[in-house]
Amino acid sequence: MQKEFFFTGGDQVRLTKLFLGTKAISEIKKIYKVGGVVGGTSAGAAIMSKIMITGDELINKDTTSIFFTIQKGNVQTIEGFGFIDDAIVDQHLLSEKD
Repeated sequence: MQKEFFFTGGDQVRLTKLFLGTKAISEIKKIYKVGGVVGGTSAGAAIMSKIMITGDELINKDTTSIFFTIQKGNVQTIEGFGFIDDAIVDQHLLSEKD
């Protein structure tokens, strides 16, 4: 029987603090390795990659609009769950205002 696990949205940093290094994430990785489906939406998608975008800014901490512009060195990354190790998942995007 194939198993599935789905991470909902919220705060990807909080999810990594709750799960990284636990038996729970080890069991979820076992599901994935034997062909089970592991997925997520929003923060649940961001945690899929080995290197994860936190959503925090390193330079423009005083801005009222998070990532209003993309600036080199401003994006904070930390360790994610590593289901994907050759790409970074960014669950939201910026669009130019009309």
